[in-house]
Amino acid sequence: MRWIGFAWAGEDLEDPAVMDAITRFAEKAARDGLAAYAKDLPNRNFVLAAGSLGINHVFAKPHMKPITDPGSLVFRIENLVTAGA
Repeated sequence: MRWIGFAWAGEDLEDPAVMDAITRFAEKAARDGLAAYAKDLPNRNFVLAAGSLGINHVFAKPHMKPITDPGSLVFRIENLVTAGA
């Protein structure tokens, strides 16, 4: 298996170009048959977005704490891995 990935480098979270860049990255990786990963994503929104865009493996910043409030979104990173990866 060949891998390709990126690490978050502090881009402006409000810049729509960031999500477009992640989308293009995931599309190119899939087209070239590469397993894609992302690391050091800044928040849960980006973790979920990357997973939904086809990034096979997502690693969040170590300071993120699990959400424990009832009714909050709770997920396991293993559930974000796409089938067949």
